[in-house]
Amino acid sequence: MARPAPLYNVNVRKLIINFTTKKLLSAIKLSTAHNAIYSNKTLMKTAVTISVQNISSHALNANRKLEAELLNNTKSKQHTQKVRHMDAYLVHYHLRKYNWKTIYFKMRCVLQEFAARAVGKASVHYNAVAIDFWSKGYYGDKNDKMVVTVNGQPGTKYGFKFLVATTTHPSVILDAIPVSQLQLSQKDDLVKQALTTVNRIFNNKKMLALMDREFCDRNVFSAVLSMGHEFLVPAKWNIVESAVREVDEGKRPSVSQYDYNGLQVWLIVVLRDENEESLRKKYQPFFSSLRLEPENASELYSGRWNVENGIRDKNYYRVRTSTKNYVIRVFFFMLMFILYNVWRLLNFEIHERLKRAGLVKVDEPPGIYIQNNGLKHILLLYYGTVSGLDPPQYHADAM
Repeated sequence: MARPAPLYNVNVRKLIINFTTKKLLSAIKLSTAHNAIYSNKTLMKTAVTISVQNISSHALNANRKLEAELLNNTKSKQHTQKVRHMDAYLVHYHLRKYNWKTIYFKMRCVLQEFAARAVGKASVHYNAVAIDFWSKGYYGDKNDKMVVTVNGQPGTKYGFKFLVATTTHPSVILDAIPVSQLQLSQKDDLVKQALTTVNRIFNNKKMLALMDREFCDRNVFSAVLSMGHEFLVPAKWNIVESAVREVDEGKRPSVSQYDYNGLQVWLIVVLRDENEESLRKKYQPFFSSLRLEPENASELYSGRWNVENGIRDKNYYRVRTSTKNYVIRVFFFMLMFILYNVWRLLNFEIHERLKRAGLVKVDEPPGIYIQNNGLKHILLLYYGTVSGLDPPQYHADAM
């Protein structure tokens, strides 16, 4: 087939905003007063628009075109002239009426619904999930609600944390759980919560849990096994250094059983660079509940990097705000995760339609047809010369 040419564009930004707004409206009511100037739809659309536009709470005030679009959704048009501008502070005002846990659990339900829909459309047989922490630095009072110690954030050692569970490539966010300082020492409970969601979405299918070294803990391993899954985690050097040295000296095989605080696991030592003299640069040790060959363990664990890459994609939908109110923050954090899944779902939908039209191979994995650039979405949907093929019409109701 000749190289296809671009024939069709759709306003993806509006599609994502309308689709997400419609679903959130069924879960959360921001405006309840019968004489409110702004409808619940307008307020929710404002919140979603701010996230999709990736702008700060203040920037919406200067965007007159966007303001006019939002004002068209007011309940009473005669009140429009009395309103100076539509901005995020109106959304903040209504969100403050809620308890943060109420907002969180409502948003979590929407997140998981989109996750289930995306997984169903992905046309990929997922066999592994990645579990990791997502952090955002905080520059206010360290004693504020849900503020925890974090690493790697510029200019602060405090912030907010979520335990995030995603599929491997192509990544879908399955769950996001806010973490308090106390819960940082209870990782096994957090992992159990995340895997409960995984079991529900995948109908109790056995998965391989890929986790970072900070999850190298006997209680976490036991939690994963109790939920019916397997695990693959980098081992801590202070625990296995002597065993790795034995592997280096030829006294121990690269794959062997290891007693980790009374739990029998497999120690898998992967050779990274045979020219290195330092053990820590030469080898990468893993703990696993499965007996895996070193090259297989390394390949499987590479799927965990989807969490890191996904974080960069999710940040396109992160609202920049200075509010200290955790209700508002948790709302926009969860909205960020939801929008990422909507973006994934739309990519999967396009891929499915292209596959039905015979424009991509049946076994070809889903591609990225909508690219984020931080301010808008660009549709990269290409059609070959196919007689009678019309570009698809995308509507929020049809998704």
